[in-house]
Amino acid sequence: MKNIFSNVVLLLLSFTTFSQLTNNGATIYIETGTTVYVENDVDNQSGSMFINEGDLHLNGNLNNDGTMKAVKGVYPNPNPNASTGITYFNNPTTLVQTITGTDPVVFGNLVVDKAMASSAKGVTVADGMEVVVERAVTLTNGDLRLLGTSQLIQKHTLGNQNPVTTGKLLIDQQGTAVSHDYNYWSSPVGGATINTYAVSEVLFDGSDSANNPFTPTTVDYISGNGYNGNVSTLSGGNVTNALDIHRYWLWKFEDGDIDDYDDWFQILENGALNAGVGFTMKGVNSAVTSGFQNYVFKGKPNDGNYTFTLGANKSSLLGNPYPSALDANKFIFDNSTVLANSATASATTGALYFWEHWGGGSHFLNAYQGGYATLSLAGGVAPTCHSQVSGSCANGGSNGFQPSTTFKIPVGQGFFVESITGTGSTPIVFNNSMRVFELEGVDSNFYKTNNNITTTTSTDLIPRIRLGYNNPNGFYRQIMTAFIPECNDDHNTAYDARMVDVNPEDMYWVTNAIEYIIDARPFTIDAQIPIGISVAQTGIQTIFIDELENFTNDIYILDTDTGFTHDLNLSNFEVNLTAGVYNDRFKLVFQPSSIVNVNEALIASAIQVYYTDNSSEIIIKNKDKLILKSARIYNTIGQLIKVISKQDLLLNQIHVPFNVAKGSYLVHIETSIGKKTYKLIAY
Repeated sequence: MKNIFSNVVLLLLSFTTFSQLTNNGATIYIETGTTVYVENDVDNQSGSMFINEGDLHLNGNLNNDGTMKAVKGVYPNPNPNASTGITYFNNPTTLVQTITGTDPVVFGNLVVDKAMASSAKGVTVADGMEVVVERAVTLTNGDLRLLGTSQLIQKHTLGNQNPVTTGKLLIDQQGTAVSHDYNYWSSPVGGATINTYAVSEVLFDGSDSANNPFTPTTVDYISGNGYNGNVSTLSGGNVTNALDIHRYWLWKFEDGDIDDYDDWFQILENGALNAGVGFTMKGVNSAVTSGFQNYVFKGKPNDGNYTFTLGANKSSLLGNPYPSALDANKFIFDNSTVLANSATASATTGALYFWEHWGGGSHFLNAYQGGYATLSLAGGVAPTCHSQVSGSCANGGSNGFQPSTTFKIPVGQGFFVESITGTGSTPIVFNNSMRVFELEGVDSNFYKTNNNITTTTSTDLIPRIRLGYNNPNGFYRQIMTAFIPECNDDHNTAYDARMVDVNPEDMYWVTNAIEYIIDARPFTIDAQIPIGISVAQTGIQTIFIDELENFTNDIYILDTDTGFTHDLNLSNFEVNLTAGVYNDRFKLVFQPSSIVNVNEALIASAIQVYYTDNSSEIIIKNKDKLILKSARIYNTIGQLIKVISKQDLLLNQIHVPFNVAKGSYLVHIETSIGKKTYKLIAY
């Protein structure tokens, strides 16, 4: 008998059996203490409500195009810890039962128990679906298979509620296929020991996932072979020989010294990892330079709270431990003393770092081409760009993924966190409140090469300036400053982010002599934000506006050596620099030099500078005897030509021999009352 309910509220009491249940616009409520058996399918249609606070046993499939809740009243349940309703998938003969539909499915507790089916597989969840379980997932006999991008979320605030049983959760994730490139991973499932795993326990070949969703092939771990893995072989869409993962590239970094490469620890395939600890792994295909490899994670679904400690000036590679996305902003908020200075105790600095490997085609560290995308509450910045891989990186040519303030960390994604003071009694924590449903795309992306995802400008109202930088070899870097009234010009925990991958040729913000990639501060028209440039090879360095968000003021680069400001709104700033580190010379400002240097007119009347053709020299007349602190001569592209000696600065008239090519030059003079730059022509 097929039961169809329409325009009626149904209250089910004690014990009831249905052959098939279709809800067409009604509210079906199974109250506590009631047991309901449905011999075939349940179809909760659009506009319908299905609430289960009792015991619901399903022999068929479940389709939800309406609303499913685990408790009467508002959703979400204000007390998911006390959820008592249980939905059982326990058909004794059907190998696979399915959960499908267009809307989220919410269970109080979920049990898969197909003990009487001799070759039962379990339950599949359709691609793109959200399954919410308020308390426990019990896979007594049979597996729960999340197909495609479907995800599982648990809502309680307790410890891991999922018992160790024979059934497993299976979920896919894709990493780089390239054997030379790393991904940073974490596992959404556990192994035989609760809340721990080894890579070999949980990671399987997903090459034939579509054909064999419940039976992924065990991966082989190899050595030798030039440190390369091998792709699997398939016949008729089925794996006949599983892929080979090279065990050498499996490493962790846990509570290690910041920037200390020696603190990486090799785990191989059998090393024990706690849930929430990340690991590195390279791709398996040495014949490609792009593309993805599908993997299947299979094990006990992770759930509940996971905690970690960090010492002072330590760092850890962690990762999303759940079979669902993770709210990055909530993770930052919950693990940071927001807006504190760098001396205040905080579990983390609040910055998250996501490695994206561009290329290099080599296993040698010095040939790696990649970088860290960085995220804080101020916003996110994409990783660096390498012209050898991505074509021209000029004027914002990075193909890297830029996380936004709404970013959700996808399933299996590893990332770095740092601590300045050490966590002390406040550990880093993952918990169920951070779990969200987010399909991979603009707001949730696994960091793998050639992701082909178009980013969108953030819809928040924070004013931001994204500066781009190119060195003579085409290297590209973006840095970002965000104007947030609550912040200050010093370090702001959870908003400012240190640059963790400073290259020999690079640009960054400078705060307290530390390189930053994200700077947050209040906006003032007279602000001067220090910019550092590291130069390994003499040549033209270019700074430009990459992107503006909610910002309309004029933007200038101030060269404190010349005293000139360059209007970035009109053109790129180019300067010829010799090898060295320039942390004090350049600043981002919002007024031209005539306003920045208020005493310029006084200096102009006190000091005269001119070139004499007959003696080929520059003469500096200090007729008012100002105290001279420095005098430098530059060509018009900012290249330093000559520095006046300290002894000559004491003279009232300085003669500088100047036998150079004809052209324009700049003489920058710094006095006790300010700075001025004089332009002259040698002829």
